[in-house]
Amino acid sequence: MASLQAETTFPGPGLAGAALPGAGLGGRTPEGLTAAAAKARNPSLRLLSKDLFVILAAIDLLLVSGSAFLGAIGYQWALAGQLRDIEIYILVSLGLAAATVVAMVLDGGYSVEQQGDEGKLTRKAFFSFNSAFSVLVCLLFLTHFTDFYSRGSLVTQYAAGCGGLLLGRAAAARLIEAAVRTGYLEAQRIGLIGTAQSIAAFRIKQPDRIAVRFTAFELPDWAVCPSGVADEDELRGIVANRISALRGAAVEEVVILLPEQARELVHHIVRGCTHLPVGLNLVLDQELFDPQTIEVRRFGWNSAVKLCRPPLSALDQVAKRVFDIVTALAGIVTLTPLMILVAVAIKLDTKGPVFFRQKRHGYNQRPFRITKFRTMNTLDDGPVIRQATLNDSRITKVGAILRRTNLDELPQLFDVLRGDMSLVGPRPHALAHDWEYESKIPAYARRHNIKPGLTGWAQIHGLRGETDTDDKMRARVEHDLYYIDHWSLLLDVRIILTTVFSSRAYRNAR
Repeated sequence: MASLQAETTFPGPGLAGAALPGAGLGGRTPEGLTAAAAKARNPSLRLLSKDLFVILAAIDLLLVSGSAFLGAIGYQWALAGQLRDIEIYILVSLGLAAATVVAMVLDGGYSVEQQGDEGKLTRKAFFSFNSAFSVLVCLLFLTHFTDFYSRGSLVTQYAAGCGGLLLGRAAAARLIEAAVRTGYLEAQRIGLIGTAQSIAAFRIKQPDRIAVRFTAFELPDWAVCPSGVADEDELRGIVANRISALRGAAVEEVVILLPEQARELVHHIVRGCTHLPVGLNLVLDQELFDPQTIEVRRFGWNSAVKLCRPPLSALDQVAKRVFDIVTALAGIVTLTPLMILVAVAIKLDTKGPVFFRQKRHGYNQRPFRITKFRTMNTLDDGPVIRQATLNDSRITKVGAILRRTNLDELPQLFDVLRGDMSLVGPRPHALAHDWEYESKIPAYARRHNIKPGLTGWAQIHGLRGETDTDDKMRARVEHDLYYIDHWSLLLDVRIILTTVFSSRAYRNAR
């Protein structure tokens, strides 16, 4: 029988935290491991989520109000050599700071797990401050404060307040990082329960964040599917041991990383964890669904996990269809002379038809024939189709130009009018490629939950052309599913504009 694996601690970048006691931990002595574990659990000052929330909010309140106030009176002193209406500037600066902190709270800018992602925190701080400042300007206007409130002071308050906030958040991030590294502050400790493979897969997808420390509590691989009564008895003992280890590690959150078929094992772990003062989290299969769309719903007295929303509501479908028809008609009227020139060039270049038609899967996997300008000297449409590659000998001279400029896709405007396609959506693949990748990528078939598009979210990110590895197709599918789960008309407009004007949309075109 496989032996119980030791716990392993995964700290943030450069964080030399000690692993918890267990076998095979880098050759360290039991005494050293015990001392290191005790130090990790009992630092000079323990940082909890609520502590970090209060500290960061207080820092932001002081920085924004102080910077905004100094900016306003500095402008007054430089302009007039004297200070007036000090009370008003104090009140406005405090209001701006309070509104900024409230916006940060609503946006999750003070949560522990966010603190290592400096770029994301900077964006949150910037947008929160701008939201608060916009509210402030509206209030000043509605209350007629703008009649006597210095506009120059308002501008300097914006610049000083925003600058102070961003610099303060950057400094706070450095201080938190240094404090965690030196042991004066303890990061949020999260326990991971699962097999070695599931824990490794989870860790790969986690950004390096100083304020979170993951500690692994591995289960043997056979635990997912025990084969007999003896296995089940041993497994109960292992689960009890893991619960005891979780209590000793003083974790604040537990993440269960087990597949759906191990429901009974999950049940045992959940029951055991209810005896601990921790938060419980169950990770679902993220290859099939975007984690941002997962939520809990109530159906009467029953609760259910909503994995994804319907692709498009009835109103969304009408709006998208109207947009497709209007834009496709405008495109056809505008581009007809160009399409005639392309057709003539194809006829003069090589013998054969102007258009290339091939079966593809559309909405709900209904087959249709896509229409493109012919760019090759072959018309493959069978069970085996070879993708175009760099310097492919099948591509004609005119075809190479058409493929690099995306002009070969223009006839699909008529497919959009017929309703087989949309202007924006997952690009349809040949049926042979659909059959191949449906067996390799679990979420692949979800691409057909909406109409295929002439362009898409994946294409404007350069994910087009030959998919000579499964990872390339997997990345394309991930972008397609993001589009499906986050669709809006504004997103369609953005994708179309990027397709036309951004060089990134032409990357890998061949």
